[in-house]
Amino acid sequence: PKEMDNQRRCVKGYRPITLCNVDYKIFAKVLANRMQSIICEVVGEHKTCGIRGRAIQSNIHVARSVLDCVSGRGDQVAMLQIDLEKAFDRVQHDVLFKILSHVGVGKIILQGVKMSYTNCYTSLVLNNNVTESIPVHSSVRQGCPLS
Repeated sequence: PKEMDNQRRCVKGYRPITLCNVDYKIFAKVLANRMQSIICEVVGEHKTCGIRGRAIQSNIHVARSVLDCVSGRGDQVAMLQIDLEKAFDRVQHDVLFKILSHVGVGKIILQGVKMSYTNCYTSLVLNNNVTESIPVHSSVRQGCPLS
């Protein structure tokens, strides 16, 4: 389709991937596991994705149940779905650190997260050429246990 051709020509049509070392992934998983109990206390039950024991499909079931209940009574209802574009890319590290400190993740875990996101650099592979290093001041890595 023509729309797909236009997306291929535009940078925003691509989603970069982050390749991380295995040792980093293990470290990130340990931190994520240690934060799990705090996250479950802080994040409301409406948040279903990314939290152990919760599934994003639950929101679909809730929406269907509401619609069934309302339509059965003949009432009207309005629903709103919000999808934050490039949500992973927009996370500011300094704000992330302040929030984690505020919710009380503890000094050691906070230091581990800071270590994971401070002084980070990335490079791009374009036409089989690697660019110079680019400092990363925002974003969290998609697929990383800490995300």
